[in-house]
Order: sequence, then structure tokens, then C-alpha cells
Amino acid sequence: MSSATDRFGPFCGALGCRSAADVVIRHTEHGKRTVCEEHAGDDEVVRDV
Repeated sequence: MSSATDRFGPFCGALGCRSAADVVIRHTEHGKRTVCEEHAGDDEVVRDV
């Protein structure tokens, strides 16, 4: 069972987003963030979740 189906995280760290996390990015202003694909934007992907 994946975190996307069991509702027990990890979840996207973007404010207000309740989607399952997909990747860890290196955000230019906030450092490493765990986010969904939609909120990854153009930031460098460090690893998959």
C-alpha cells in the first residue's frame, strides 16, 4: 500500500495542499521541501519520495 492510498503521509509541504508527496526539491528560498509534482515547479529535484 502506498502513502497515496493509505492517507498516512508523507504529504506535500506546500501551504494548503493535501496531495501525497512525490519528490524532495531544493527550494531557492526555503531549502529542502517535500512536495507533490504539481508544486515542484522548476526547482531541482533532490530525490523521489
